Amino acid sequence: AMGHGSSRGEEVPFELPQQQVVSVGGAPIIGGGPGRLPAVLPAAHHETIAQVKNPLVWDKASFNVARNSSSKHLWDFSAEFSSDVPCELSVHFHCREQVGSRLLEYALADGHAPPSHTMSFQAGKHTVSLSGASAIDLRKHPLEVIWKYKARRSDVVPVVLSLIGGAVQSVVHLALDTPKVRPAGGEAVGLTCTLLRQKVFVGGREYTLQDVYGLADLGKEDNHDESAVGDPCVICLTDPRNTAILPCRHMCVCEDCSRQLRAGAAPHCPICRCDIRGMQVFDVKKP
Repeated sequence: AMGHGSSRGEEVPFELPQQQVVSVGGAPIIGGGPGRLPAVLPAAHHETIAQVKNPLVWDKASFNVARNSSSKHLWDFSAEFSSDVPCELSVHFHCREQVGSRLLEYALADGHAPPSHTMSFQAGKHTVSLSGASAIDLRKHPLEVIWKYKARRSDVVPVVLSLIGGAVQSVVHLALDTPKVRPAGGEAVGLTCTLLRQKVFVGGREYTLQDVYGLADLGKEDNHDESAVGDPCVICLTDPRNTAILPCRHMCVCEDCSRQLRAGAAPHCPICRCDIRGMQVFDVKKP
């Protein structure tokens, strides 16, 4: 889990005499005639991380809504999660979130919200299903009013799934909507389920989770194996990758190569080619 990086500094026009050599971030840059200095990115932020196992894990690919076969206005919802400990699940709709004394708490946004549901589970892998009397009823609770996320009411969350097990609360915020591309041939329009955010509340603190692509493999092997797939820096192919590029969050380079990227005239992520606005170096804390 990590936060957003800092924003890119603005380019400052600077007239260069012929063949002047300028050092930016330790890397020489040669200018021939009038030109500009490259935008200087802020230094990479260092963060020491410890690998902590979350006992409550949602399968983010499993969130799904499907039309109920018995009625055209009823929709069944399903999701999957795994738990290492006994846990309690609560499902809230059209609600607001607030930080309580021990947990994140949820209150109905208004009197139009559907009732909440609570259920208990033992440790293991489980499927949550809202169907039958618990199905989403678009005739009683219209899509535009209850289930869509609206930027002008960003504090109102359409669907909240809250798992509590041991000292950890694992929460996902969801929204429903119609597909951006409508089906051809007069087929019925379906619903899509979108993950808005995922967070963990533990030790009285709230952490919003974002994937750092490659973070899970960081520090798996003490002895770096250059032939291990995905381990080496994608630039030097020698040192282990330990630096994430922001805002795309691809952890694909080592710290030394990240310095060279920052010093470049037009720094881009080697994976997706997005503009680099910052970098974060992760150092694994040894147990």
